[in-house]
Amino acid sequence: AEDALSGRQLVKPCKACHFYKETKGKFGPNLFKLIGRPVSSVEGYPYSTALLKIGGEWQELRLATFLNDPQAFAPGTTMNFSGFKNMKRAKIAASYFAGLSARQ
Repeated sequence: AEDALSGRQLVKPCKACHFYKETKGKFGPNLFKLIGRPVSSVEGYPYSTALLKIGGEWQELRLATFLNDPQAFAPGTTMNFSGFKNMKRAKIAASYFAGLSARQ
């Protein structure tokens, strides 16, 4: 429960650019069912070349690595978040998104 609460708090800033439901309207792609979804796959969203080159799917550890340091994971990404720079926090945030994906 503590990790879930911490995760919710850690990802709160993400809502400035992302929706957690399947809808459009913000700066970043929606995070609806993010875990297991192919990278750069939200239709109609103009992904950076950096993310388009990544390929594969979002898995929990991969997402944590991205959230920890987006520029190191995908040099040139246009996401306006410098990263947690703390892998424990990044893993908690990724775990929150994994749980959210499972509930959606």
